[in-house]
Order: sequence, then structure tokens, then C-alpha cells
Amino acid sequence: MTSRNISIREDLYKRLSQLKQPNESFSDVIQNILDEGSKGSFSRLMKYFGSWSDFPDDFFQENFATPNDTREGLSKSINARIQQNMGNLK
Repeated sequence: MTSRNISIREDLYKRLSQLKQPNESFSDVIQNILDEGSKGSFSRLMKYFGSWSDFPDDFFQENFATPNDTREGLSKSINARIQQNMGNLK
């Protein structure tokens, strides 16, 4: 396979270097970027699927509220601030 020399800015070279794995060439890095771009954002999202699979199930229940809990908590917070501000007006 033939090769070509291209000039790129130093900042882009540094970014490509950060993406490059020890066993990859810069051509491999560029090919991966081009392949991901042609597949669209879905392929970029897919690499994160399962990334939280090692967390215990109760972690999410304890640390992430349901939408209704969030809405209720936000409403209470807003009402408390309104009451506080109304008291400051008196």
C-alpha cells in the first residue's frame, strides 16, 4: 500500500497522539475516526453501553431519584424559597 505525507497543526497532532494506542499507527487512528463518523453518533454511544454494569443494583436506587421524586423535591424547594422571599418582603 502506498503512503502520503500530510501536514497537520501541532495541536491536532497532540490530539491524535492522545487517541493513539501503542500498537496503532496514526493511519489506524484516522481510519477509526473516519469509520466512527460515517456510522454516526449511535456507534459512539454504543461503546458506553454496559460501562456501569459492575455497579450494584442498589447503588442506582440509593443515588438516583425517580423523576417523580425529583419533581416533588424541586417543587418543595421552590415553594420554600417563595415563602422565604415573601417573608423578607414583610
